[in-house]
Amino acid sequence: MKRKNGIKRILAFALAAVLILSLAGCGKDEGQSVAEGFVYVPEFVDLTPEEGEDSMNDPTLRGESLYYSVYEWNEETGSEQKYYCWNLTTGEKTVMPLDLKIEGADWSYPMSGLNFDQDNNIICMMNASKSDESGNYSQTFYMLKFDAEGNKLLEQDITEAMKLEGSDNSYAQAVVVDKEGRVYLNVSGGGMNGGNSFIVVLDAEGKLLAQIDTGTDWISAMGIAADGTVLITRYGNGVGMECLEVDLANKSMGKSHEGVPNSYNSGSLISTPDGGLLVNDGTRLWKYDLATETAEEILTWTDCDINGSYVQMIQTLEDGRIAVLSRNWSSNTQELAYLTRTEAAKVTQKQIITLATMWSNQDLQEAVVKFNKQSDTYKVRIVAYYDDSTEWTETKYQDAMTALNNAITSSNCPDIIDLSYGNVNSYVSKGLLMDLSPYLENSSVKREDLLESVLDAYTFGDTLVCVPTGFTISTIMGRTSQLGNRTSWTIKDIMEFAAQYPDAKLFNYSSKGSMLSTCLQYSSEAFIDYNNGKCNFESQDFLDILEFCNTFETETDWDREGESFPKQISEGKILLNDVSLWEMTEMQMYSLMFNEPVTFIGYPTVDGSSGNRINGQNCYAITTKCKNPDGAWAFIESMLQYEPQKEYGGMNNFSIRKDMLDESFEMAMKENGSFDENGEPYLDENGEPMIWPKTTWMYNDWEAEIYAATPEQVQAVRDLIDTAVAATNNDETVLTIIQEEAQAYFEGQKSAQDVANVIQSRVQTYISENS
Repeated sequence: MKRKNGIKRILAFALAAVLILSLAGCGKDEGQSVAEGFVYVPEFVDLTPEEGEDSMNDPTLRGESLYYSVYEWNEETGSEQKYYCWNLTTGEKTVMPLDLKIEGADWSYPMSGLNFDQDNNIICMMNASKSDESGNYSQTFYMLKFDAEGNKLLEQDITEAMKLEGSDNSYAQAVVVDKEGRVYLNVSGGGMNGGNSFIVVLDAEGKLLAQIDTGTDWISAMGIAADGTVLITRYGNGVGMECLEVDLANKSMGKSHEGVPNSYNSGSLISTPDGGLLVNDGTRLWKYDLATETAEEILTWTDCDINGSYVQMIQTLEDGRIAVLSRNWSSNTQELAYLTRTEAAKVTQKQIITLATMWSNQDLQEAVVKFNKQSDTYKVRIVAYYDDSTEWTETKYQDAMTALNNAITSSNCPDIIDLSYGNVNSYVSKGLLMDLSPYLENSSVKREDLLESVLDAYTFGDTLVCVPTGFTISTIMGRTSQLGNRTSWTIKDIMEFAAQYPDAKLFNYSSKGSMLSTCLQYSSEAFIDYNNGKCNFESQDFLDILEFCNTFETETDWDREGESFPKQISEGKILLNDVSLWEMTEMQMYSLMFNEPVTFIGYPTVDGSSGNRINGQNCYAITTKCKNPDGAWAFIESMLQYEPQKEYGGMNNFSIRKDMLDESFEMAMKENGSFDENGEPYLDENGEPMIWPKTTWMYNDWEAEIYAATPEQVQAVRDLIDTAVAATNNDETVLTIIQEEAQAYFEGQKSAQDVANVIQSRVQTYISENS
């Protein structure tokens, strides 16, 4: 079967059919322009399946031919996996005539994509299930080999070769073929006794040559270097990620190479013609030199208008280009990018907008890629301060946070900062954040279309510091019969509440340290005045907190064999539950645990103000030193539009858009079932409506089925949103000081007053040095 499909080649911001190098290139330089060195210019080929077509899996590029598999439905045999060859020059798609059926198997499927040997034969590794006369199933494995025309050359049973000693079952994570036609499989064990991963090596006829213990239960990636050496990467003992050579002659792991960047989502090691390796860490592409054991960052994915989280395949081409295939799982779109190394001076630069954050996640990358593709003027560049490619240390997070804060107060301040990590109160007191109200008033996104309560939550004084795209609600909930209808309480209130029920646990985990964290969750800044650079931890309010926390156990015992957490709540053995709500089913499930009306009372605060907290998602603020505030706002505005929110913005949170929030509530109040054209549910054979749970939560001794939400439950969440305030981040250094010093009181070494005096001194010094 042959079909023709037009190939749509998209040159980023190209002005004609010719490759015009007035594109936004990608590289690792920061600053407002990239005029020196080299960048990678992308040329895109749209591979999105047409309507009625299935998405491609396990892609492999050989020259201009893209090989991939799809799952298709056969009315007689059910789901079938077929392989296609797509000629990217002509647009012709051809079904490959590969007979993947295993004789005597009830079902079978490929364990990986297609591999090719030195003679261009096609190798496919199969997992099959066979049953005997008694109906007992057994797992079998086969190696199939076909010539270029699809004629089957080999069908070899490799089940014995795949068996790992002590493992209940096994499966292949990855497959590579070396220059001699030998097949290397990354095989992991399954079940309770999985054990280490092995490299199983077969000859060209599928005969076992070796089972090599990799010394780890997880191989990050596998590949072949330009000289034919088979390599794997794994986490080493104290050395981070390391790359090891497979020594087939000695049937062992060979030479180790250190300093390899972490690879994202596992996968293949990609060799370069000069003997190096390309490694994708999810945000950047690195070139690793095996000889010198050094890694060089060669590009940042978003600078190439590519979401690194979506990358499925990377291959180097003979002409020096890099081919990258990516898939957006949200929109089910796929594209192939050809990256050409180009002199930066030949690439017309856009105005760069730097966005500072701790981590670059999938949603942020997607938003940046979309904005950069659509904007002819601006280019957002992500600067992540927590580097996953470097070795972990106990101070790594705090060091990264310090570097971010130093950058914000420096002359080279980023244009946009992610408020998910920093201390907003401190930023506002220093005048570092721009008021976004004027931009919102003149925006295509109208203020009246957004939740005013969320905007109010992120307005500090008269300054609207950010407009989050969505949010979750952090709160504490309990029985209305015990708490009443209050929506807030003080530290003294929770102390009195705990005293009323001495035979019950306050929370599931109620140790001295955990209670101190709970009490300070949104109260620590009540003891700090950032505007004047002063703190007051010697107050009676703080002493009350220490004394209250000291009434709990040193550590909370976790009884694996005892009653489950929901069971204990339902029986009144646990009084309160601290929760994070991001959709209605979460609220319904937690409410069912209490089995009676509930109150969202929030976290305790010193002054009794609201302890229900809004945790904004995509909280991006524009700094007062921003060089391009109009461009920075254009990026924030792009994330607030309906379509981007619909695609990825509201998947794990409530939306700030009223229309999307209303839609989510309407969906929550609809039953899950089978309905006629009038919206009435069909009846089953017993005359009962065909309605099914939306989700089911199960523990060994407790179960809850979630059906449509009631209008009262939806209104309760609306009321919770209306009363919540912004969850500003606590200063991690301050919290660490408090926890460190409080231990002396909890262990009976010092009085509460002595500990409070030490905390006061240390925190005051810290604040003075950082004001």
